[in-house]
Amino acid sequence: MIRYQINHRSRPLSATNATNVLKPEMPLWMAECQVVGITRVELEQLMTCRRQHLASAPRQLQLAISWRLGLSWDGPDSGTTSARRYQYSYSLPHAEQAQVQLNGSDHIDGVASSGEIASALSPAPTPIAFPIAGRRLPQVIVDGLAAYFYSDEERYRLVPRYALPKGLTNVRQQYAWVRGRFPGDVALLQVGAYYELYDRRDAPVAQTLGLKPLKENRRRALYGIPQRLFGCYLARLLGLGRSVVVVRQGEQQWTGIRERVLAWRMCRERPDCVYAPSRRPVNHGQ
Repeated sequence: MIRYQINHRSRPLSATNATNVLKPEMPLWMAECQVVGITRVELEQLMTCRRQHLASAPRQLQLAISWRLGLSWDGPDSGTTSARRYQYSYSLPHAEQAQVQLNGSDHIDGVASSGEIASALSPAPTPIAFPIAGRRLPQVIVDGLAAYFYSDEERYRLVPRYALPKGLTNVRQQYAWVRGRFPGDVALLQVGAYYELYDRRDAPVAQTLGLKPLKENRRRALYGIPQRLFGCYLARLLGLGRSVVVVRQGEQQWTGIRERVLAWRMCRERPDCVYAPSRRPVNHGQ
């Protein structure tokens, strides 16, 4: 289970009323379906075999995806026997179909240089203009796996290229590893209720954000952002045109050090696009 901090900030009252009022900032839920372990070339070979050996000679492959997001709230009297308890629940179901099609040369049709298949989803995703415009739309991507995984030939498995090594023995080493992978980004590493900066090269960014140096601490963290203000500082960094990589804290501990995972990266080249670990990051070298 992932716990989300519900923050508050001033936002327009509605799509037609620009009056700013204090409103809760709900987390953004995102789910995805992955077929890992098959490359684009292997998928084309599989679909070609289906076309050649099935009587219907199909050139299309369809995936039906459905999900339901359930929200519920229990009031202070929810555990009583009152006939009018304060309780609320809401269900958000949705379904999509993803279609991949072979062209006359037995290659997947409509694949862009980014690996995305345009118009592959039905119904077609539509952007939500309110409360935040420019959010990334769902995509079907069949190429680019090598940018995020490498093949372990001895164990016959895919290994994430951007998984933090377990051999790192302290938080500063974890931060340095992320900093080395994304040298031009602002790296925010979660430690408890804060997102911290550990490199002296982060001083100009910290000064721009108005962060004060932390008191001397055993982790030797230089600056910190409270988790409850994370969204505000993130918006300011993106407004400055900076790419941001976020490392979240996990539940497990490896010999005294907390597990951390690269949660997502938002790059300045495409501010409307968030690259999560399960998606294709920008390749900064292996």
